[in-house]
Amino acid sequence: MPPLARRFTTPVELPADPSVALHAATKQYVDGLDALGEKVSRKGAASGYASLDSVSKVPSSQMPFVENPVRTGTVSASLTSDAAATTGNMVDLTITGNVTVNPPINPTNHQQMRYHMLASGADRTVTFGTGFIPLTGAPMAYAVPNGQILVAVIEYQVLGSSGYWVIVKSGVTGAPDDGQYSGSRAGTQPVAAGWNTRVTVSFNLDATTTGLVTKATSGAGHAFTLLRAGIWSVTFTAFWATSTTGMKSCHIATASTFEAPQTANAAATTAAVSMTASLTRRFSSGEVLTPQVSSVSADSIASGTRINICYLGA
Repeated sequence: MPPLARRFTTPVELPADPSVALHAATKQYVDGLDALGEKVSRKGAASGYASLDSVSKVPSSQMPFVENPVRTGTVSASLTSDAAATTGNMVDLTITGNVTVNPPINPTNHQQMRYHMLASGADRTVTFGTGFIPLTGAPMAYAVPNGQILVAVIEYQVLGSSGYWVIVKSGVTGAPDDGQYSGSRAGTQPVAAGWNTRVTVSFNLDATTTGLVTKATSGAGHAFTLLRAGIWSVTFTAFWATSTTGMKSCHIATASTFEAPQTANAAATTAAVSMTASLTRRFSSGEVLTPQVSSVSADSIASGTRINICYLGA
């Protein structure tokens, strides 16, 4: 006959935590086990623990967001990326020559890589080499104007026993800036007498710069090279310092002609003369603009003389 159960009417003190079968356990001990363990209700829940799917993996919906690192660099001729590199699947490159992109090595099925390729210094051509498959109708080579970016997304796909890099998205975006240069000068610049003595104006203050316009010394002043073909708007305003009598002129010189000339006849009693030459037309990449002035009488160009060059579009 089993022993009769004994009912305790006063607290029972246990000397230690249970260590073998049939040992009694205190409430504090059981509560501690609950704190250390995990309840099923906490699986996949906030402040709980992650669940596992049918192949013992944590579902992506329960994975934390990890920002993909970005690889950066400069390339001038060819590029072969390592798809297995831990530096990330996003590649930001400055291209300083005509570049051939080769298929990345060590890929995994359905892996994607994203390229941003900024043309620098001149218009560039980017060609995807042998081993890439473009989407229907998509080109394998891209003309990238200076200052613009080729964006390309490629995906590695295993078909049967072979794998291929597929160009799933590609195209040239706009410039990373607004294509505008603004400059002015501080202080005076002398202009020798002579209607045919054209003086190139110097702009010693750059208010707004852009990768689409370069400024270089030309004579006593500066000339500006346009690094993208398209429609440009140019405005040149000259302020004369002393307003000596006689005809004065300002214009924008190009390779073959003087454009947008503006003239004024200054009387001895007038205030300092200002004049503006402006033009808007299509230019080729590499064309040079030279702001110039001339005066029948010796004079000076004053502070505030300025030029604004703005790219309007292709």
